[in-house]
Amino acid sequence: MKGWFLPKKTKKDASDPLAWIQTLVRFGDYEVSRHVYDYLEDGDFKLDDIENSILNGKLEKTQNDKKCESVNGKKYTIRGRCRNGLPFETVGKLMESDDGEYYFLITAGKR
Repeated sequence: MKGWFLPKKTKKDASDPLAWIQTLVRFGDYEVSRHVYDYLEDGDFKLDDIENSILNGKLEKTQNDKKCESVNGKKYTIRGRCRNGLPFETVGKLMESDDGEYYFLITAGKR
């Protein structure tokens, strides 16, 4: 019987931030802000909705990170669809910890 496994992470490609963000999300290397956590706790949407919208979404906008916290000084708006097919949008940025890069979700919601 063959086991299921995820392919190894590939190296970051700075020319395609969406692909890197999708890789991080696919491997669970992301965190949510308190703001997003509150929406999750209230039942507005689930983590599956966030993941689905990012993994199947498109990069709609790139902006400067005014807080200058991200690894590349940018934040990203990704528009996709949640599990039930409704439009869904996330905004996040690439951050770094001792364990490497991760995607930090600033806000998310159905649009």
